Amino acid sequence: MEIIGLAIGAFVIWSIYKFIKYKFRSSVFEVGLKRQLSFGKNLKDGLEKELNDLNSHLPKKLNLQTTLTLVKKMLSLQEKMTDENIAEIYGNFVSLYICENSTPPYNVYPNLTDKKVIMDVNNMCFKEVNGHFVLDNYKFGKLFFTIYGSVFTGEKRWIKEGDKSLKDSRVIILLTYEGGIKNGVPHGFGIEIGYEDNKLVFEGEFKNGKKHGYGKDLDAMHQGQLKEGCWSEGEWKDDKQWNVTIYDKNDKVLSKIVNGVKQK
Repeated sequence: MEIIGLAIGAFVIWSIYKFIKYKFRSSVFEVGLKRQLSFGKNLKDGLEKELNDLNSHLPKKLNLQTTLTLVKKMLSLQEKMTDENIAEIYGNFVSLYICENSTPPYNVYPNLTDKKVIMDVNNMCFKEVNGHFVLDNYKFGKLFFTIYGSVFTGEKRWIKEGDKSLKDSRVIILLTYEGGIKNGVPHGFGIEIGYEDNKLVFEGEFKNGKKHGYGKDLDAMHQGQLKEGCWSEGEWKDDKQWNVTIYDKNDKVLSKIVNGVKQK
């Protein structure tokens, strides 16, 4: 019992240490942006200055498109948040998803990539507490879309990475998914990749395991047939194309779907 008590105590101390370390990191990046604002910079210029400074100290630098995506997301929050609140969100985000420490040279998280940071930005969500918004830490990960048994009649389901059932020879893996996850299924922004050929199939928004919101399908159907090079882009609803334009491999418009109805 004494050993168990010591183990629990050690875990509690370690958890508190990690929390304090995270809060210190986030406050450093938050204060940096607030300092830019106090110098008279607007939010856009302040964010760009802080991200440029941050990037200059990263061992693995983020590309311009990634930093611009984060700036654009932060600016979009001005509709419902104050600049001070946004600075706090920015500090929390950098600490949770980019930097492991708070002083140069910065250590980045081992799995940091531009693609992952952009996904983290697109999956960013918030909760409101007495008029103040805080970053609601979501789960990001990898899933596999599978069929159990027969391709035609087998049970279709999502299986998380590392699940023992993936080793079952009767499980057929069709797609790999990377992105936001809720209750074991895709939720938020993510991408689907063909398991056999490792080609990007779909990128866009999901809700409770279904394509819902903006999406780009790189394996699009036209007139009931899957044609090489065809792709589509637009709005999805409950896994169905809702307001979508379908293009050929030369980006020529082939057809459209409006409010779920194919147009002639």
